[in-house]
Amino acid sequence: MNGIKLNFNGYIEKAQRQLDAADKKTREKAASYAVAEVRKATPKKTGSLRKSLKKKHFRRSSVVGFTKPEGAHAHLVEMGHDLVSNGVKIGHVEAHPFFKPTMERIAPTIQKMIVDGYADI
Repeated sequence: MNGIKLNFNGYIEKAQRQLDAADKKTREKAASYAVAEVRKATPKKTGSLRKSLKKKHFRRSSVVGFTKPEGAHAHLVEMGHDLVSNGVKIGHVEAHPFFKPTMERIAPTIQKMIVDGYADI
């Protein structure tokens, strides 16, 4: 290269910081939106299931879900279940889907939030 040295370290580090900041902000916004929408759709008998809905952020991802012990029965509400006493089926509780339908409905909005979150970089 005829003695020419190019140093991109400063530029790459700055770009990585910008990407990390945009990623964190975008995931926070999308997860907060998802929690709010699912919470609206969650059946309210006692309110404990709604209150147990949380978001958690990791280094490169975010998760929305129900926490124990209050939300330990979310899957039973979502999918329904049999009532069993002493090993004998005595009834069935119908499913009340709320999580999956809500997430499917809001998926396009979340995808747009993600795209828009990186548009300013």
